[in-house]
Amino acid sequence: MVTLMISGSPAIHRGRVAKALVIIAIFASASVLTTARFHPTPFLHQLGSFLATVTLLLYCRIVLLLMFRQGPITWSRIQGGVCAYLLLGMAWASGFEFVEYVHTGAFHFVSAPANIDELSSKLTYFSFSTLTTVGFGDVTPLAIYARSFAIAEAIVGQLYPAVLMGALVATALQSRSKS
Repeated sequence: MVTLMISGSPAIHRGRVAKALVIIAIFASASVLTTARFHPTPFLHQLGSFLATVTLLLYCRIVLLLMFRQGPITWSRIQGGVCAYLLLGMAWASGFEFVEYVHTGAFHFVSAPANIDELSSKLTYFSFSTLTTVGFGDVTPLAIYARSFAIAEAIVGQLYPAVLMGALVATALQSRSKS
């Protein structure tokens, strides 16, 4: 999986420093998450969720750069738009995990998570229900910054399809009318 992630870094088309930073972030994230899995400590979980958030946002950036590069709009670009939306949801989930690790009790769960995997699962569920603004209410942000992050995610969840996917469709229609 790390190989797949690193193979996407040349798509950045920036300088060597940018590519090196992406590769370092990927390796750091993968190594911390692996270490936290076998030797769990609160610090490693905090660091792992922070690095996972950064890495997922970097992937989202790479996908968006490829999605809006020059050339015809293809089905692959539309799939890239969906992929970027899903990566945003995963990044928010990792960010929510970081908030919960830093401030235990930042979220209220109808049934408390029994372990770290269940916490990840519940916060991923919360992230995607917030991103799509469904909001079932069985996970509730209590801390002010958890609420702020949830509001920001809901706004991004509405604006992303409207603005970015709309721009992609408009570009596709514009290129067809020129043909």
